[in-house]
This record gives sequence, C-alpha cells and structure tokens, in this order.
Amino acid sequence: MIRVKEEQPKCEFGHCEHPPEDHHEGTCWKIIRPELKDEPTNRKYCDCCVTMEPRSKKSIKGWQEIAHYEGNGWMEAEPCLECSKNDDKIPSGLIIVCVDPKSKIGKPKECPTCLGKGTTDMMATMECQKCKKVSLIRTDIKLCLACEERPIKPVNYYTGKEIEKTLIEAQNTSMIAQKLFDEKQAKRDAKKQGSVQETQYINKV
Repeated sequence: MIRVKEEQPKCEFGHCEHPPEDHHEGTCWKIIRPELKDEPTNRKYCDCCVTMEPRSKKSIKGWQEIAHYEGNGWMEAEPCLECSKNDDKIPSGLIIVCVDPKSKIGKPKECPTCLGKGTTDMMATMECQKCKKVSLIRTDIKLCLACEERPIKPVNYYTGKEIEKTLIEAQNTSMIAQKLFDEKQAKRDAKKQGSVQETQYINKV
C-alpha cells in the first residue's frame, strides 16, 4: 500500500505550513531547529517572511523583533558573499586567483572584502571564549575587552581558525596539489611522446 502524505495548508504568506499564531509582522517565529533553541541566532526560526523571494530566502527578523519576543536582542554576523566556501559550505575567508586552465587549481589569497574573517561584520553578539559572558564582541577576536589582555591573532568567525595559519595551510595545499598535477602531466606527455616516436619508427621500417 502506498501512503500519500497529506499536503499541509500554507500560511497567509504562502511560504510555510505553520499556523497564524506563529506569525507576526510578516515573519514566522516558529522554532524549527530545537537544537538551537537557546542559541542567539536567527537560524532557529522558520525562514518564512513577507519579503521572501524565490531566489533569496532572507528573513526580515531583526534585533528589535527578537527583543520584542524574547526580551533580549543580539547582532548576528552575516557571512561574506565574496570569499570561497570550504567543504562544510562555510566562508573560508579566502579567494582563489590565478587558476591553472588545465588543473583548475588556483592560488588562495586573503579575501579583501572580509579580510579573512568570513564575515563583513566587525562585531557581533556572542559569548566570550574566556569569561563566557555574552556581549558585543569583535568577530575576529572572540574575546571581550576585559579578557583581551594581550595581542590575539585574528581568527575566522565561523571556523575559529587563525586567519594567518589558514592562509598558509591553503597555499601549501595548493602548491602540493599543483606539483602533483604537473608531475602526472609530465609523465603523460612523456608517454605520449614515446608512443609517437614508436609509431614513426614502425612506419619507417
């Protein structure tokens, strides 16, 4: 027997299946990611909103609206749209330049838009990594002013890795990959050249 899933009625904005009481001021406030319930992030809510476009699911939820509903507010960092994404689809803080036409391997450089942070926001509301207090903190330091005792090397907001170290590792990986490709290409060319010479010799004989 085939079970047919009954289609749930859409909300008044036509973007989700949550009831009217979960909607307010053109936005759905239904928490659809329970694991993020206590986290200061907009990602826990349903994406449905009045201004939603087919190509860009961008919520209109803001600090004031969250403060209105939860009694507290925060500023959430927006991901940089210019830098390349890593395997987890997180902004790496890098851009790829000088791509080899054959190997398709490029040279990684620090993204000039976000300066390696992965976000263009200078500050965001987050928990200090040392004292655990929530406040407005620099996205590339992740320590509050009270805990920032000595110079800290800037990190990528999403990965937490040092920007300088990430760039060096990416450049080394790129160089190794290109070197391996060049070696394999040289072997293929030599083999091809050998086959051509052998064919020419046979034709002469």
